Amino acid sequence: MANLNKVQLQGTLTRDPEGRSTSTGKQVTSFTVAVNGRTDKDTSFIDVTAWDKLAEVVLKHKKKGEQIIVAG
Repeated sequence: MANLNKVQLQGTLTRDPEGRSTSTGKQVTSFTVAVNGRTDKDTSFIDVTAWDKLAEVVLKHKKKGEQIIVAG
């Protein structure tokens, strides 16, 4: 059986999500999540891509500085 990893992040959007469509019409939204560690030096910046309906929801309802939870 292949290995399977699951990730769940909670953090802050560092910029407004950016939406676009593929050549086949699928919605794609990209954004970066800042996940704080114990100190400011421990902050991780994770690039995230959402597709289809989820991409539309994030683009419509989330803005820079807001909290978000991402799982995948």
